[in-house]
Amino acid sequence: MSLLSSQRHYAFDLDGTVFDTRHHVETAYASVGVMMPAGAWGRTWEEWLIPQCDGDRLLASQLHAKKVQVYDQLLQDEPPELTAAGELLLLLSTKERVLGADFETSVMTGASRGAMNRLLAQAGIVTRSLAHLTVEQKTERLRLLSHGRCRVTYVDDDVVALHVMRQKLPANVRLIHFHGQDALALRKEVW
Repeated sequence: MSLLSSQRHYAFDLDGTVFDTRHHVETAYASVGVMMPAGAWGRTWEEWLIPQCDGDRLLASQLHAKKVQVYDQLLQDEPPELTAAGELLLLLSTKERVLGADFETSVMTGASRGAMNRLLAQAGIVTRSLAHLTVEQKTERLRLLSHGRCRVTYVDDDVVALHVMRQKLPANVRLIHFHGQDALALRKEVW
């Protein structure tokens, strides 16, 4: 089934939504001398780290590369918890893959492809995935998915990103704020 032929599509953000990775990411950056600003979440590293390095793209890239090495080790040593949203994605993606359900799932994230793939593999989640996306790019992909009769649901922990998206998306895209609610409460919101 193609992304544009399904009747329903469930998309999820990764960090803070599917996995509780905040500690891992902050620890990895701190280990290379970078303190993440509050506004960094939901954005690609270039969007916030280059300005924090006074526009020095090379320095930002080097710091990010070092952070990736530390982060990879942290993921191996201390796999992050799957959240209630992550459990829901695992359930939906398994139903889609095994039972041929009439819906599709995906992950859309600002995280790097490598980190995303490692996290999803560790949890046994097999789904479509798009990495290194800005909020604007996520919004555009959700808009494209919503063409025709497809009902799209997107789950994210970043209320600011959801507000920005709401301004640009049609009514058939449901935006769900994941704020730590339990699995039952989240399922009720998503269905």
